[in-house]
Amino acid sequence: MRIEKINGVNVITVPRELDLLNSDTFKNEVKGLIQKGDKLIVLDFSRCDYLDSSGIGTVVALHKNALMNGGGLALASLQENVMKVMQITALDKILRIFPSVEEAVEALRK
Repeated sequence: MRIEKINGVNVITVPRELDLLNSDTFKNEVKGLIQKGDKLIVLDFSRCDYLDSSGIGTVVALHKNALMNGGGLALASLQENVMKVMQITALDKILRIFPSVEEAVEALRK
């Protein structure tokens, strides 16, 4: 997991696969950032090409955690197959999804 701060927003690179094997670790690391006060989070999905139900649960949990702590979460650069998962589960209607990291960062800063 790579974390980069852009204009006060933490941009976190999601691993190639977000699944049962790594979703808990990923979720706990991001939650730790939120609890430390880094409440604006962009999940950069540009390298992620697989997301199972555990990964979906992780994204939803992080979204709720960010909101409950007065922050925000956005997803960026989703590959086609990951975007299809978001559409099938209707999470594209709930989560803030942007074509690029730059657009996600700008939206969270507003």
